[in-house]
Amino acid sequence: MTEFALLPPTPKLAVSFLLYLSELFISVFFLYGCLSKRTVKGYLRDVPVFVLLALFVSVLTASSYEAAGSGRGFRFPWIFPVVLSASVIVYCASGMVKDAAERKKALSPFSVKQALDDLRAGICFSDRDGRIVLINRSMLDLVYGLSGTYPQMTYQITEAFSPLKAPDESDGASGGLYRLPDGRVINLSVTPLSRLEGFSRISAYDVTEIYLTNLSLRTENEKLKETNEKLNSAYERLSDRIREQETLELKIRVHNDIGAALISISEMLQNGGDVGSQLSELKNAAGYFCSKAPSSDLTLDRVKLSAADRNVTFVHSGVFPTDPSAAKIIVYAAFECVNNCVKHAGGDKVSADITQEDGYYTAVFKNTGKRPESGITEGGGLSGIRAMTEEAGGSMTVVSEPEFALILKIPYKERNV
Repeated sequence: MTEFALLPPTPKLAVSFLLYLSELFISVFFLYGCLSKRTVKGYLRDVPVFVLLALFVSVLTASSYEAAGSGRGFRFPWIFPVVLSASVIVYCASGMVKDAAERKKALSPFSVKQALDDLRAGICFSDRDGRIVLINRSMLDLVYGLSGTYPQMTYQITEAFSPLKAPDESDGASGGLYRLPDGRVINLSVTPLSRLEGFSRISAYDVTEIYLTNLSLRTENEKLKETNEKLNSAYERLSDRIREQETLELKIRVHNDIGAALISISEMLQNGGDVGSQLSELKNAAGYFCSKAPSSDLTLDRVKLSAADRNVTFVHSGVFPTDPSAAKIIVYAAFECVNNCVKHAGGDKVSADITQEDGYYTAVFKNTGKRPESGITEGGGLSGIRAMTEEAGGSMTVVSEPEFALILKIPYKERNV
């Protein structure tokens, strides 16, 4: 194999150029390492490699020229310096590429600035004197859009936001919500840094969605508050209505029972009769004044029995309401008509014809006996019946010509089966 020292001038020059190029690469690589390395491990690895390679290339080059000029020195194949130079160049190039990749992953001032610029929120840091030492692109664009200048001091940021301060929010000096001309809502806050005395951080976050959601919730809460107030008022009125209804029913029952008892006593004094039964009715009626309610509620059968005790026949035709509210009104009306038949008309028969049509029960009460001489004045009994009927959404009509008739029209509710 041809030796490097015996090569012609032109190939020898090319090989020598490769040797010097490799030495140049080693020098550049070492300087690059000195500028980029952050650890002692990197220096300990690169310094010995640089010294050994530089020394070896220098000795190899000098020995080759010495051998070519004087016949002395080291003689070696020409391929050896070529392989050595290529290896050095590849080693240096791969090391620089590797270091560049590691620098991209390592934390540096540039990477911190780049990370801050990638934030959608505006952020900046200031020193003790209010000078901005670090600010990201979002904050710069935000302040420039409001004031037309890039801030150098923190007061320039607050001054740019102060004209936009929402009237219902806190003072802009310590932070608050600001509505931008494009409709966005920004939350600006100033926070002192605990680890760096005198330094502070100013943040500007886009909270448009949160603000609108809170505003909607506030509106809904106001509506719910109004609804609750209306419900409470309705509950109070309902309680009053229930008390009024119970009082009215009690008055009607007292009126009917006392009236029936007095009529029975009157007949007993005039004609005699079942004294025990009549005294029982009087005792039952007087129980109201002794805080003792009657033993049972008023029913249609009780109306018939009470009428029979006073020699009055009660006749019912048609349907009987299945709606409890309508049934109660009709039963009280029947009892009142029996009392009025005995007391005012002196009759012996009361009829009730009940029909159901178009969502209403229509009950027509009539009685035999003396016809009314003039218009009928509603007393406690009929007035109570009218109040109960109108409370249920119905109507009551009293007819005196050509004969007495009481007409009730009461709405009914469909029962789900």
